[in-house]
Amino acid sequence: MTAQLPNLELIEATHRFPCSFTFKVIGDSRSGFTEDALNLIVTALGEDRELSHTSRNSATGIHTAITISVHLKNADEVHAVYAELLKLPSIRALF
Repeated sequence: MTAQLPNLELIEATHRFPCSFTFKVIGDSRSGFTEDALNLIVTALGEDRELSHTSRNSATGIHTAITISVHLKNADEVHAVYAELLKLPSIRALF
């Protein structure tokens, strides 16, 4: 997936940091996709962050959708998480 990082000014204009931020990741259903996504967030932010997530498979079972919420300090951390999640080899969409 080729994607650009979101605009920092737009993130700062639409969020009051620190705040809970939600990421939605869609990728191919495969063993370990959810764990890989969560591990990449830990890579971006460190292990001291609490995060919550839910995941579900598509009706066909081809894709997995993950919703991840994590408390972020600033827009730079949003960029750091996006940059790591874009490394997922089977990612199809990231919101």
